Amino acid sequence: MILIDNRNSSDPRLNLALEEYVVRTRKEGDYLLVYINEPTVVIGKHQNALEEINHTFAGANGIRLVRRISGGGAVYHDEGNLNFSLITDHSPEKHNNYLPFLSPVLDLLTRMGVEGRLNNRNSLVLSDGRKFSGNAQFASRGRMMSHGTLLFNTNLSALTSVLSPEANVENSKAVQSVRSDVVNLREELSEEIDQEVFTQELIRSYAGLNPTVEVLAESEWREVEELARTKYDSWEWNFGRTPKFVVRQVIESGGAFLLRVEDGVIQGVIPDAPETSLNYPFQTLVGKPFSFEKVADFFRQVREGEGGTV
Repeated sequence: MILIDNRNSSDPRLNLALEEYVVRTRKEGDYLLVYINEPTVVIGKHQNALEEINHTFAGANGIRLVRRISGGGAVYHDEGNLNFSLITDHSPEKHNNYLPFLSPVLDLLTRMGVEGRLNNRNSLVLSDGRKFSGNAQFASRGRMMSHGTLLFNTNLSALTSVLSPEANVENSKAVQSVRSDVVNLREELSEEIDQEVFTQELIRSYAGLNPTVEVLAESEWREVEELARTKYDSWEWNFGRTPKFVVRQVIESGGAFLLRVEDGVIQGVIPDAPETSLNYPFQTLVGKPFSFEKVADFFRQVREGEGGTV
């Protein structure tokens, strides 16, 4: 198995672009990518970016949101979480068959005194059911990627807070995340070990003691960086692909508006009662990209007599 050098990047946009680039350009052979991201929520391809996280907490704490190309639920990345990607040939027996990809992790943990197992949601959990790894897959043109997270020393308080949605979303067509009790592996190991040593042991479990390391050419890095810029850093990919939904916005008077959102854009605004619409130029919201911050600011402006713009 060949280890891909990611230049020690902790930029989630770049690392997700690198994953996609490798799975689409390396037509044969087995590859491993291991990386750490700065604080980020990574959502599945078919999820609603606007209902998966607490946007107030994320904004206040500098937590980014990025959409990946595989399915599944939302996961939290930070400096205490390891991410690993396995890229190989696709075959029907590998599709949604996670155990062959995750056995090296389970074997490593067993050697370190931790007994884990794969549950029916493609997550790795302890015997008591607490989760320490979420996993997802992507396949295209005879190649596939199986990637996952490993909570080693993650800020679990931040994880819980940012993955506690604040939105009152109705009629959503998106894939919903299933919330789980989580645990850091560092707390469970029989001997104290730092994250760098654990990372190297993880790499050895997949690629051996002296893995072949592939360094991308500068021309390839430019393509990865372009993909990161045009896709993984774009509103269209991260928010515009959000399936349609309706969000209920309660206002100070006790009334509420229902905002119909499709492709990340507000398509309609309906007051829950005729009198609710008085003094609210809500139709100015129609056609604008939806965000909780902008909608809240719109109602604040109206309340304070500033007219209401987004």
